[in-house]
Amino acid sequence: MSSTTFQKVAIVGVGAIGGLFAGWLGSRLPAGQVQLSAVARGETLRALRERGLTWVDADGAEHRAAVNASDDPASLGLQDLVIVSVKGPAMPAVAPAVRALMGPQTTVLVAMNGVPWWFFDGLPGEAAGLQLKAVDPLGITAQNIPTAQVIGCVVHASAAAPPTSSSSASRPAACRHACRPWPTC
Repeated sequence: MSSTTFQKVAIVGVGAIGGLFAGWLGSRLPAGQVQLSAVARGETLRALRERGLTWVDADGAEHRAAVNASDDPASLGLQDLVIVSVKGPAMPAVAPAVRALMGPQTTVLVAMNGVPWWFFDGLPGEAAGLQLKAVDPLGITAQNIPTAQVIGCVVHASAAAPPTSSSSASRPAACRHACRPWPTC
């Protein structure tokens, strides 16, 4: 994690929070400064491919961001930064996808609620070697994502993503940010 320049950024979990990260990065950074990708599936994948990502900021302004979306993480190549924003129980299922995006210098920013699987890693004494089986029951996440490449994150934002069955103006690959000012809600 010696690199501080993130040119290739992938989002795993393009829901409300992942969509907010992707939308903000893709619409606020100068064109060409970041290559934004997303691992998605179903209606979200289709919408990202057809329209890119749309997000509405706290003032109601709509922004669009081009996103290279795929259901095959290996096709996106190695990334400088992977932002993971799935629900905790989904983490073991997406961990192999995150691994496919990682090289030795990749940083993984975990933007999730709850106690992370790596909570006790590197602690001395009685905590040494403890594993949170309730979070990573089979150790799949720990096997795929080295703790040394992880940055923990606390998300303090209000965001919403429409359900994929929505037929109104709200749609997949769209999110609404209801907090002012970004990013310090």
